[in-house]
Amino acid sequence: MQLLDLLLAAMNAVRADCSDLRGVVLATPEGLVLAACGSLQGEVAAAMASGLAGLLDHHLQLLASPSITDAIFWTADAQWGLVRLDSQHVALAQAEPRISTGTLRLVLARLRRDLGRELLRGEEGAG
Repeated sequence: MQLLDLLLAAMNAVRADCSDLRGVVLATPEGLVLAACGSLQGEVAAAMASGLAGLLDHHLQLLASPSITDAIFWTADAQWGLVRLDSQHVALAQAEPRISTGTLRLVLARLRRDLGRELLRGEEGAG
């Protein structure tokens, strides 16, 4: 299987286990999409994920705090989770507003584990 197929399979497995998860996008530091599923498709979602991570990191550094590992935030119609997979890649998840914060944290932890594992395998296979 190609890396994209493995990433999509991991994302779709998480979505299958959590019906409140609307979509996930995996982004490079430049904001390019590596993989996306559900409601978060395309470069705009990937650019948003990368941009948010960069802004949060920048502002946390002003307080002498380390980079984010994950963040959860709310809008009127959704809950959002941002998770850093490694030093470069971030994933952004969009969920139904009714999802519990604890469930969203578990989703982010699973995305970090599963997508991070597939990225590592892809790097090992390329090297």
